[in-house]
Amino acid sequence: MIIANRNLNGLSDGIYVMRHDNNLLVKRLQLLPEGIIKVKSDNNMYEPWEINKKHLNGTDIELIGRVVWSGQRM
Repeated sequence: MIIANRNLNGLSDGIYVMRHDNNLLVKRLQLLPEGIIKVKSDNNMYEPWEINKKHLNGTDIELIGRVVWSGQRM
């Protein structure tokens, strides 16, 4: 379970919910120079990938919100 703030006022390093190719993902984003964003997973089985900031909120990639709380059932 997570709570995401959908009111995005700018972009900074953090954990975000994003839509990529019609899939919802929760990924850690890291801002790099020249408008590049590194998309990382806390699961080491997935390699990090990079996108250009100008491609956000397009047809393939959309930021839904920033994760502000997470919890899990045991």
